[in-house]
Amino acid sequence: MRPDHQVEEEKGFCSVTFAICQVTMELGMKVHEIHPVKFGGSPTDPANKIPLAPEVHKQYTAWWNSKMWEIKKQQK
Repeated sequence: MRPDHQVEEEKGFCSVTFAICQVTMELGMKVHEIHPVKFGGSPTDPANKIPLAPEVHKQYTAWWNSKMWEIKKQQK
């Protein structure tokens, strides 16, 4: 079961690019932002989206989160 905030984020994305998101979710894939919004990527540009298998999406998300924490540590 996905956390409520994740479901809401996906619903928000779906309202912008419904067809891409619908097909991706039906296939059991996750929508990944190639250039994360937290790092200046577009939240609505379909060219910034790619479908990934959940396991692969988890790995990419973990990598980007580690980069975010590295930056935050350097800013202290």
